[in-house]
Amino acid sequence: MQIVRIQTNIRAADVPEKLEQDVSYGLSVVMEMPSDKFVVIVEPAVRIRIGFEAKETTVAVVQFQTTRPSPRTENDIYAKKLTSILCDQLKLDSSRIFISFDFRDAKSFATQGKTIASLYE
Repeated sequence: MQIVRIQTNIRAADVPEKLEQDVSYGLSVVMEMPSDKFVVIVEPAVRIRIGFEAKETTVAVVQFQTTRPSPRTENDIYAKKLTSILCDQLKLDSSRIFISFDFRDAKSFATQGKTIASLYE
């Protein structure tokens, strides 16, 4: 299971309708997984400031949680794909997209009232 949470200070009205679909499809291709294994959450209009800048700067902060461990080289591929999609869809400069990758054990995620680990026992 992969959960992608995208927080941005872009207004909801300016976030394209198909952003979630494009993110899940794009990641499913590079990760070679079905797109239904991705949960994409977009939280627009979040108040975000970078450092001590006097004004709010348009950014996206992404938390990518996965039960699939991956080396740095794979994370680089995922970061490149996510950045490309967000630059295109949200019209952001790549320097304004911040991504964190969090590996979680399958016993740390649950759906259908069971952990992912117990679903595959």
